[in-house]
Amino acid sequence: MKKSNVKLSQGVTLIELMIAIVIISILASIAYPSYQQHIMQAHRVDAQATLVSLSNLMEQQFTQSGSYANVNAPAASNYYLYIINATNTSYVLSATPISGSAQDGDACGTLTLDNFGQKSADLATGCWGTL
Repeated sequence: MKKSNVKLSQGVTLIELMIAIVIISILASIAYPSYQQHIMQAHRVDAQATLVSLSNLMEQQFTQSGSYANVNAPAASNYYLYIINATNTSYVLSATPISGSAQDGDACGTLTLDNFGQKSADLATGCWGTL
């Protein structure tokens, strides 16, 4: 009987490794932008919730004092700057993306909410969803 001198390959060839890296790179290039959009939308929803909460505070102030004035804006988050434009009889609340933050370049831009409950965004429609 003749012995075979053929050695069995145990391991991964360079070609197989390169194919695996290419496949992972393609999947990552597809998934990462989707992930970024999801994170941006989550920050936007957080800003909308802050505006709604602030609107409730404004209405509470009006009920107690008859004026919307003298309510302080919340501190800026890492992504939005909150601004209150209030008079005795009306207010407009806005959340503006902070330049240089992850929210900079958001498709919706500045979000606004007024004393009539009107919600808007300066760059796009449909940004408020169901809030």
